[in-house]
Amino acid sequence: MLTLGQQLRIHRERHGWSQSELSRRSGVPQPSISRIEGGARLQPRVHLVARLARTLGIPVEGLLVAWLYDDAPITTTGFPNSSMH
Repeated sequence: MLTLGQQLRIHRERHGWSQSELSRRSGVPQPSISRIEGGARLQPRVHLVARLARTLGIPVEGLLVAWLYDDAPITTTGFPNSSMH
């Protein structure tokens, strides 16, 4: 299964958008997009993932499933949620 960052990059590139363009359209800061795509952002917030999915025109569930199964810890409100793995 592809990671959240890999899926995000694939969908962004299908639109022909740079990270800066996705940032402009979604309101998610470009450095956050870069960290998510690169795997450095270990705890992206659900609202950021949802905003990116909506901007890319893909079901939110598609990115959330990848996000839930990434090896990284996940958070919805700032608290680790390791019980999801």
